[in-house]
Parts: sequence; C-alpha cells; structure tokens
Amino acid sequence: MWKKVIETDDCFGFERIEKGLNIRIEARKNKESWDIFKTYYNNNGMSYTEEYYSQTRDQAQQLIKQLQSRKQPTLEEIQKRILRENKKIGINITRLFRDYNVEKWEFKIDNEDAENFVYMRDSETIMFDIVLNNKYKPKEKEIIETLTRMLGLDNSEFDVKQTVFYYNEKNSGLHKGNKKGMVLGKIDFGFLDEEED
Repeated sequence: MWKKVIETDDCFGFERIEKGLNIRIEARKNKESWDIFKTYYNNNGMSYTEEYYSQTRDQAQQLIKQLQSRKQPTLEEIQKRILRENKKIGINITRLFRDYNVEKWEFKIDNEDAENFVYMRDSETIMFDIVLNNKYKPKEKEIIETLTRMLGLDNSEFDVKQTVFYYNEKNSGLHKGNKKGMVLGKIDFGFLDEEED
C-alpha cells in the first residue's frame, strides 16, 4: 500500500516498503514542468533512482499512478541496472551530411535503437546541438564529453556553445506530393536583325 509522505503546491510524494526495499515516488515542480523521481533504497546503502518528466501537475499525478501500479523490480534486478548504468557508454557515430558550414551526425549509444543526433555549425563560435532520447539524461555529461572528444572539439581553438535537446517519442510519416503530368515542349525563338527590316 502506498502511503502519502508529502504534499505541497510544488511537491508531492508516496512511499512503500516491498520485498525489503523502500520505494519512494516524488514529483517536484520546476520552472515550467514537473520532475518525477522513483527511488529504490535499502538499509545497506543501496540507492537507485529513475527520472521522469511531465508538463503539468495532472500529468505528473497520472504518471505516478502508472508507476505505482507497475510490477516493482526485485533487489537483484535493481543491482543489475546499477551495474549496467555504471559501465562506460559506447557511442557509434556516423556523419549524415556535411555542407559549407553545417554537419549532421547520427549516433547510437551502446547499439540501442534510440536515434540521437548532433548538428554542428561553424561560425565565430561553434554551435554544437545535441538531440538525445530522454532516457539518456542521467548520462548527459559523459555523452557530451565523449562526443566532443570524438568530433575533435575538446581541443578546439574556437569557443564551443553546446545545447542539448531531449525527446520522449519520435513520430515520422510520409507526405505524398501531388504529382501531376509534366509537359515538356520545345520552343524556338527567332530574332531578327534590325538591318533585315
């Protein structure tokens, strides 16, 4: 049974004990959205936190209900997650295009399916925009350090301004154009010299 442990205008949370684990779910309001943390911990010093995000308090409450109703992982499953997340990440990166002053790179982390991108624009300051799946937010610092090293920006003589964008889901589609028959013709133009008049 979940027990409410805190509720204010900008924070609310619940807690329960299951299979020797304390589980706490807490939502905190920041400037424009809500951060939701689900933390597993025990008396032996083990602690593991999952992070989620929502735009409104109502969405945060719905997400917390979903998190409460899910089957809770065992201590062994959590320890495996901790080990997996503490290992160094592997990044496979591929250039998609290069133009006069813009490059786009696609990269995968640990060969997972989530698509991530880097856009670099050269100017007086190198603009370095990273688009990441939201699940990689806890690894943001390591990902940025690895990418800047791989792309040679760690020793750049120019200033580098980085911006990180996160997405939760990706939608794609194809818009079919209105293909109409094309008429090709040949038109001859003749010019008369003024003297021929």
